[in-house]
Amino acid sequence: MDLDSAIKPASFEYSINLINAVREVHKQALPRLADKDKCRSIQDRMEHFALRIQQNFVVTYLVQVLYTACNRAGFQDQAADLLPLCRESAVACVRAYVDMRSFSTAASRTWSLTFAALNAALALDATTRAEDGERTKELQRSLLSCISRSEDEDGDSSQTALHARYAGAFSDLSRMCDANMNDESKADSLEARAQTQLMDPLSVWQSLFSENVSLNRQATAGALSQQLPFGV
Repeated sequence: MDLDSAIKPASFEYSINLINAVREVHKQALPRLADKDKCRSIQDRMEHFALRIQQNFVVTYLVQVLYTACNRAGFQDQAADLLPLCRESAVACVRAYVDMRSFSTAASRTWSLTFAALNAALALDATTRAEDGERTKELQRSLLSCISRSEDEDGDSSQTALHARYAGAFSDLSRMCDANMNDESKADSLEARAQTQLMDPLSVWQSLFSENVSLNRQATAGALSQQLPFGV
C-alpha cells in the first residue's frame, strides 16, 4: 500500500490495524519475551529487551510514515491523533534500550538496536508536549550516556565503524538535549512543531544513518588530518 498517495478511510483504518497488530505481537511470543518478570537468565532478559526495542521502533516508524501521508493528503486531524502513539512507542523503545544497556553491552554493540533507539529518540522532540519536555530530555540524555560509555569502552575497528554510522544522529540528539524550550516554542502547538520537526523516516535514514554519510565523514576527517599537523 502506498501511504504517500491519497489516504482513504479504508486504507487509514487498515494502517491503524497494522500498527495495533505490531503493538500486540509480544503477547504471542514466549512468556519471557512478553513479560520481564518471567525471565530466568541474562539471555532471557536480553531477548526480552531486544524484542521490545525493535517492536516499539517498528510502531514508531509506521506511525511516522502514516503521519506524513495524512499531512500530505490534508488530513490534519487524523495526523494529530497519531502523535501520542508515536511518543508512547518512542519512549518505550528508548527505555528498553537504556534498561538493556544497564546489564549488557549487547545493545550498544548491535547496530540495529542502536539505530532503533536513536531513531526513536529523535522522534521524541517533535512529539513531546512542553510540560513533558524535561522528562523527555532526561530519557534522551540517558541514551546518549549509554552510547558515549560504549564508545569509550570499545576500541576495535568494527565498533569504530559502527559509531561512525550514527555520529550525525548522536550530534543532533545532543543539540536537542542542550537546547532549552523558550517561551515561544512552549506556545507553539504540538501539531505545528511536529509538522516542522518530525522528519520522514526515509529522510532520517538518508541524512543521518546511511553508509554514504559514514564514508563522507571518514573522508572529511582523513582530509583534515592530512592538512593539520596535529590531526583531528
